[in-house]
Amino acid sequence: MIVLSVLFWAIGLALLVGGGWLVSLGGSLYYVIAGVAFIAVALLLKKRSKSANFLYALLLIGTLIWSITESGLSWWPLATRMGLFLVLAIPLLLMAYFKHRGGSRFLLPVWIATALVTLSPLFMASPTTLEGQMTRSVTMSDADMGDVNQGEWNAYGRSNLGQRFSPLSQITPDNANQLQLAWQYQTGDKKGPKDIGETTYEATPLKLANALYVCTPHNWLVALDADTGEEQWVYDAKVPADSQRQHQTCRGVSYLPPSNVDTLPPVQKASVPAESLNSMQCDAQLFLPTSDARLIAVDPTTGDRCANFADNGVLDLMHNMPFKQSGYYYSTSPPLVAGGVVIVAGSVNDNYDINSPSGVIRAYDVKTGALKWNWDSGNPDDTAPIGTDDVYATRLAK
Repeated sequence: MIVLSVLFWAIGLALLVGGGWLVSLGGSLYYVIAGVAFIAVALLLKKRSKSANFLYALLLIGTLIWSITESGLSWWPLATRMGLFLVLAIPLLLMAYFKHRGGSRFLLPVWIATALVTLSPLFMASPTTLEGQMTRSVTMSDADMGDVNQGEWNAYGRSNLGQRFSPLSQITPDNANQLQLAWQYQTGDKKGPKDIGETTYEATPLKLANALYVCTPHNWLVALDADTGEEQWVYDAKVPADSQRQHQTCRGVSYLPPSNVDTLPPVQKASVPAESLNSMQCDAQLFLPTSDARLIAVDPTTGDRCANFADNGVLDLMHNMPFKQSGYYYSTSPPLVAGGVVIVAGSVNDNYDINSPSGVIRAYDVKTGALKWNWDSGNPDDTAPIGTDDVYATRLAK
């Protein structure tokens, strides 16, 4: 009983303090009321009064009404509002049964009814589900391949159509069990003592002509000979460790084909020192997103940075952000290259700070890095490039 009383007191105090802060920001009064109710239940539990059970039952009923008013019969919003409170009802129900058997006759149906209403959306059609209708039949044809050579994989989804389908037919379900190892390659990129927990290898390589391009968790871009696995060059973006990140990974790079030919020239073996400042004017380009919020353009043949793009091949994605905490914003996924622009989105850390960088989506000129347009969810109707001294929205426009 004492332990339960202390638990209800602690939860009530947290709800009261957090709810008061929310009210000061113009939010719901519910959490303050719930906090007061929890503290009252805690005091009644300490006195071993059966009134604690009746008061908690009233709180459950009120919470259910408030939850349905706020979210309707939608499972996840109901579960997050009611789940913990229903779990806490179990020890109270047991106490009512063993200590105050008369009171449990009223409490049991109240709590069962509340639980059933909370769980009922699981057995209903989701109110957020939209049933789509195909207006035409879909068949796979050469045109659906996205203009990619059969033996290549030019984007994260093979092409910008994102189908993740290869038309190659040499390997089949019937002969897959006969495959043998042709070669293997170890990147050497390992999790360090200062890395965050979610340091993961999740890359989808690109296959261009006879070259294979893959990025590692610490944003090394590696070029391999696709036939032999021999390392051709490695570009190290020199990303520092940062414990504020939620992810340390690179899911892939993006490719801008050369303007004057249809295929990439054979990759050349090159040595690109980690501290290299080498750069060149690039025709074809690889775009490497980094976990310290940069977008880097690299020449596919040599591994040098492309001097024509942004600042000597490096674009700082923290420009015009309203808040610039280190590790709070970065891109783990390859950007989209289409229509003469490279389109970049980013990951903003969940639940770290109410003052966070923007999740704006931006398009840059593939050759110069100049901002062409931006889509800011806080100001969705104005997509013109933001002014030099302006910042992206911190809240939805009214």
